[in-house]
Amino acid sequence: MEHPVTEAITGQDLVEWQLRVAAGQPLPLSQAQLAAARRGHAMEARIYAENPRNNFLPGAAVGAVLTQCANCEATASCPTCTRVTP
Repeated sequence: MEHPVTEAITGQDLVEWQLRVAAGQPLPLSQAQLAAARRGHAMEARIYAENPRNNFLPGAAVGAVLTQCANCEATASCPTCTRVTP
């Protein structure tokens, strides 16, 4: 998963952690402490317009329509039902 998803459920800034480790500092929490701090669950999905008949190169597609639950947050980089061209 990408770090924003992990940060959303742990409340931790993982980029800051990387910078601290690069500076020779220890991780601020153990794996067990991080797991105990987890708040809920997160999922990330990406929908690509790839053509399997053309070696999975980018191809044209129509954006999917996704249904969002009441307690979910969703972001999108393009509106639904938008034609994507290569």
